[in-house]
Amino acid sequence: MHSALVFRVRGAVTLVAAVIFGLTGCIFANNIGPADVSVQDGSLVLAFCYSGEVESITVEQRPPEGESASSWSTVWSGQGIFAVETGDLVILDDSVDGLVGGPIAPLDVREGTTYGVFINLHTGMQNREVVSGFQSSFVVPFGGLAEGVWLNFSGGAKDTPCK
Repeated sequence: MHSALVFRVRGAVTLVAAVIFGLTGCIFANNIGPADVSVQDGSLVLAFCYSGEVESITVEQRPPEGESASSWSTVWSGQGIFAVETGDLVILDDSVDGLVGGPIAPLDVREGTTYGVFINLHTGMQNREVVSGFQSSFVVPFGGLAEGVWLNFSGGAKDTPCK
């Protein structure tokens, strides 16, 4: 009887550990900070801070706090497979080589606006249950977002991306 109880407890502990480690793997698969953002001619610009193959990009925005419309809305979405190198700039306008899609709603570059950038990486796997990607949030600083100012995922604004 005692050994059966020990076996059940070990089994339960093993199951709990497997679930915890599995969920932890999901957290690590979604690293934060793959790109910096800026604007150019009214379009959002991503500066990639890594090398790899991208499968999709989605950008969402939320207006500054206190406004009546405070929910997230998708402003740009595209799918396709293309390679990026560290330092590559991708202007999210009407046409991005390698991506099908484009703008969905006007871009809001006022201070306090929050952007959510979701980048899925191409893993080459047919099983869509396994997705590798990045997500980052950016808040437009006081004074708005101007051309040549790059926001990074940690909340800083700088003159040079990916530094």
